[in-house]
Amino acid sequence: QLSLVYASLTRTDEEGKPVPDLAESWKYNDKGDRITFTLRPGQKFSDGEPVDATAVKAAIERAQKQKNSALFGDLTSIGSVEAKGLEATLNLTQVDYQIPQLLGQRVLQIASPKAAADPARLDRNPVGAGPFVIEQLIPGTKAVLKKNPDYWDAENIHIDNVELVSAPDASTVVSGLRTGVYNFADIDPSQADAAKKAGLDVFVQPGFNAANLSLNINKAPFDDDRVVDAVRHAVDREEFVQKLTFGHGEATDQPFPKGYVAYDPESEDAYPYDPAKAKKLLAEAGHQPGDLKLTLVIPSEDPQAEIVQSQLAAVGIKVTIKIDKNWATPFFAKDLAFS
Repeated sequence: QLSLVYASLTRTDEEGKPVPDLAESWKYNDKGDRITFTLRPGQKFSDGEPVDATAVKAAIERAQKQKNSALFGDLTSIGSVEAKGLEATLNLTQVDYQIPQLLGQRVLQIASPKAAADPARLDRNPVGAGPFVIEQLIPGTKAVLKKNPDYWDAENIHIDNVELVSAPDASTVVSGLRTGVYNFADIDPSQADAAKKAGLDVFVQPGFNAANLSLNINKAPFDDDRVVDAVRHAVDREEFVQKLTFGHGEATDQPFPKGYVAYDPESEDAYPYDPAKAKKLLAEAGHQPGDLKLTLVIPSEDPQAEIVQSQLAAVGIKVTIKIDKNWATPFFAKDLAFS
């Protein structure tokens, strides 16, 4: 929903490719370690401040430095940002041609620097340059938005007002749609069949996201390839699809979903579910059933972790689930073995 209020330098089209948003164009240097975004002229934030390269620089630096930033890990290849008028130049620490796509997939919330100077106030009253502006915000309950007439693509925004409501119970959403309380809703996969039976139009939107386990191959026991492969073969991906997405997802062996530019069809089914092979690999690595103990660190309660715990227990690996809301800090510092 933040993408309704904020805009990024780029956005992603239906094919998963980056296209211009606040930036009208971008260009890499020959080496690929420097990229310059040119912003559209005349843009402004909803508080009247100009959308310029200084605002882009501030947004990137804030995302890199802010505690528990969701974008921290994505922006590690950006070493510094130069701001000059409408040109923001990103100096990269390594060759990275994914920057335009990254900023479209994960919206860099470019806020008014004036408003961002007071983070607490910004949380209560977001100030961006996206297609809508906030009229009322009741945290955890609802947000009332109106069309932003100053948005660069306002002529293609055909809704004047939007009210976003947080439903307290997923099971009540379908009845709310039937009775006209809601015009449309993002429903839980568990409610999809009920919505269809109620005569509602249900659209399943493929997503450019994937859930995955992170194994740190620089830490024991994952510094042994046999243990890594054992975990790969011990995980039944189809169980996640059926139990968590109610059949509306797809099992995959890679972090990139179909349609994403980095998706590799040849990598599918590289590690099929094979608990017998997983046990054999663990034995070859010198681990007896039950002697390998792992701690799975996650930021909050997640049923996926319990499925992983159960599946690995079936091949003799004992997993303890640890919830750490500050998980991002040790994760990006590569201090976690299993997350």
